[in-house]
Amino acid sequence: MARIKRKNFISSLCWVLITLIFILGCTNGDENMPEGQVSSSDWIRVTDETTFSILSPVGWQTAVGRGALLEGFITQDYLDQLWETKSTLLFVAFDLESESNVQVMADLSGLFVEVPEPIDAASYIEVQMRDLINGLGISDTAVQQSTVSIDGIQGSSLDIALEEARLKVVLLLGEEPRMACGAIAIAIVSQVAEDQQDLVNTFFESFTLLPGLSGIGSCDDLRDASLLGK
Repeated sequence: MARIKRKNFISSLCWVLITLIFILGCTNGDENMPEGQVSSSDWIRVTDETTFSILSPVGWQTAVGRGALLEGFITQDYLDQLWETKSTLLFVAFDLESESNVQVMADLSGLFVEVPEPIDAASYIEVQMRDLINGLGISDTAVQQSTVSIDGIQGSSLDIALEEARLKVVLLLGEEPRMACGAIAIAIVSQVAEDQQDLVNTFFESFTLLPGLSGIGSCDDLRDASLLGK
């Protein structure tokens, strides 16, 4: 499979697009990728103990947190670009053999106000999808959109078939304390070959959000979730 060429653009309005540009530029794929189906013994659970937990295949490199780097893949420049949009990397998994990868990020921009407010989910998803379509230079019909629920959090799945691989973006938005009562958005982004879709499904379905991301236990006073001045 030919190397996926890096696109020469970055939209400051679309934090997911920054990630897609990055993974497209770093991945070449492999026609001899392993089959996607694996047994439970081939997976390990990765967690930072306060924010999230997720299953990752044994043998894949993983990194956790805003300052986590992976040699040859996650760079400080990339992390800095994410943080400029007030977004942070929670988790990344990278397969050296196939260069397939999965990333989980949180958009915290809604917390940089005195009193955070719920994100308008429909508008947010539409903006992200439109920026992806324009930025990647694909047609509307290239994106398959569906509703999803992961760990009880509702969201939208954007499945994009490209010549070299398949991209999947799941945007989660929920009005519960773990999501700062709607002020946080989470994106899970994968880039893998067609025959690894079962593997990707395990990643997505195993994701669990812990209370530490928002730092609040109820929606009584959202000022407690604010990151303004912190």
